[in-house]
Amino acid sequence: MATKDELTLDDIDDEAADAPSQLRSFAQRAGEKAAKVPMLEKELAAVKLGIDVDSRMGQAWLNSTTVDFTDKEATLADATEFSTTLVKANEAPAGETTTTETETTVETVTSTEGAERTALADGSVASAAAIENTSQGNLHIAEEAIKQGATEYEAMGGFIHAQTKSLAEGKIAPLESSGRRRNG
Repeated sequence: MATKDELTLDDIDDEAADAPSQLRSFAQRAGEKAAKVPMLEKELAAVKLGIDVDSRMGQAWLNSTTVDFTDKEATLADATEFSTTLVKANEAPAGETTTTETETTVETVTSTEGAERTALADGSVASAAAIENTSQGNLHIAEEAIKQGATEYEAMGGFIHAQTKSLAEGKIAPLESSGRRRNG
């Protein structure tokens, strides 16, 4: 005989004495499953857009967002605003290729590369001058991309990517929780 959790509607005998309790139990489990559907739909939509919902940060965003998941740009912008680490790079599955109308290459330009390499070798964070030059260079590249026909979203996405890359390479000091740059 099936246990209470495995019980299906076909397993319930209408003539049995415990049929009403079995029906209530079945209805309660069906209601609990139905209550999970909206969250699962949100999670599936986020995964399809390349948003990490497996991490604690991703779960926090998913539980707090009120964005309309049918608006791709708004959803990605909302996730990026919540945390820059949530949106994964668009990677095509094996055997598939993706194309875009406009491809914009953004490279980080700095005039203090020698000093930055020395600072990285010494284990210190970037100086304020390096931060300014790197950020201004990245912003200049985004402006040039717009002049060449890229959309603002593409240009700013490239800028954010370049800033994140600069941070990972130690060219930009990380931010503290107050929003100020950490001084080395």
